[in-house]
Amino acid sequence: MLNLLLAVAVAPQVAFDLQSALASAVDLAEPADRAKAARELASRKDVTLDQWLQAAGAFQPIPMEWEPGRQRVEVPLEVQGSEESTELWLYFPKDYRHDVAAPLIVALHGAGGRGADILQHWMGVADATGAAILAPSEAGPNQGSTGKPRERRSVLEAIRWTRRRVNVDENRIWLTGYSRGGNLCWNLALRFPGIFAAAAPQAGGPRINPVAGTNNMRFLDNLTDTPLRAMVGSEELPGLQRSLKMFIERAAARDIESLDLVTIPGRGHLFDPTTGRGWPEWFESKAREPWPKTVVRQAARKDETSNSWITIESFHRDVKEEPRLVLRTKPGDPPLDERTKWIKVLDLMEESTARVKAEFLGEGRFRLTSERATTASLLLQRGWTDAKGKIRVEQGTKSRTYAAKPSAKVLLEVFVERFDRTFLPVARAKVRLEKR
Repeated sequence: MLNLLLAVAVAPQVAFDLQSALASAVDLAEPADRAKAARELASRKDVTLDQWLQAAGAFQPIPMEWEPGRQRVEVPLEVQGSEESTELWLYFPKDYRHDVAAPLIVALHGAGGRGADILQHWMGVADATGAAILAPSEAGPNQGSTGKPRERRSVLEAIRWTRRRVNVDENRIWLTGYSRGGNLCWNLALRFPGIFAAAAPQAGGPRINPVAGTNNMRFLDNLTDTPLRAMVGSEELPGLQRSLKMFIERAAARDIESLDLVTIPGRGHLFDPTTGRGWPEWFESKAREPWPKTVVRQAARKDETSNSWITIESFHRDVKEEPRLVLRTKPGDPPLDERTKWIKVLDLMEESTARVKAEFLGEGRFRLTSERATTASLLLQRGWTDAKGKIRVEQGTKSRTYAAKPSAKVLLEVFVERFDRTFLPVARAKVRLEKR
């Protein structure tokens, strides 16, 4: 018995498996559960921040044997607290390898359709670029784009599911969609910047209508770093034509480049979205910068506030998803024409929208400008603080110092949500914003 006890006492301890621990936390269904798991992992005394960084940077998807060609899977997705059985169509080029990160084309179908319908249009582009394709079928009412949060979240959950099972290059996720999918493509690109390397909506457009929180043209500045190519037939409905042209004009007025409107002569709502447009070359030239030096975030919902390393934490009371709008005219003024009316609606919507612009100026130095936001947090990578773990933030004529101590808790809380191997922050600073 004594010899047995001695053997147990001197037996080497089994090393803690960081990869398995990260995977278990990432795969929890609810964000609150993932955050709790991240905090528990961060509290371990036997793992250093550098070890967590190394493990996160080497994180791999669940091993899957995907055959080249089309694949159909039915999966349960957790969408806003409810489980939705969702049909996903996937495509893999002949040279896909699970050990090499590949681009991902996210293709969204039209009203009443399925993922298989849009998938077939992009298979040639996938073969030419080495990209995989994800084409989810709408699990809810399939009568057109609703502009509602559930619709957006279902696509994001489909992307999350796919990224866990396909080795996706986080910096080359390309978004497209047709008709209903084109409208949804616009909505995702405008409301969730920092995810997609490029967006190519077809036969769809941004929304101006403020009813039920469907206006997304108010978030124009979120596309500052997202190249976008929109396609529309020259005989398309006048309302859609107006929205697209107004969007491009407003973008040009703000010096937002790489937004392109392609009009197909003689076509209405129906056209082949991939014919003769150099799509492989266009997509291949688009890669996301995971740590851009300048980031802009506009928002009006508390669950849509992040872009790369900036997050709006709280809004001014004037910020509303569905503000009450009053178009005032002076007595004797002529009635507003349609274009003028919508311009005034957009201006009023922007007065109910928070905006933060954050600039990294060099080691430990930042500049912030904001409108209708009261606090924001900055995620910081190694080398973005000074030698003492502090940062200096300029706002107008004022400047203030904030502590930003490296922490495994920060790294892991971000990683369990994004599991992005190229975006590994180690510190967070919460900043009080100057009133404007």
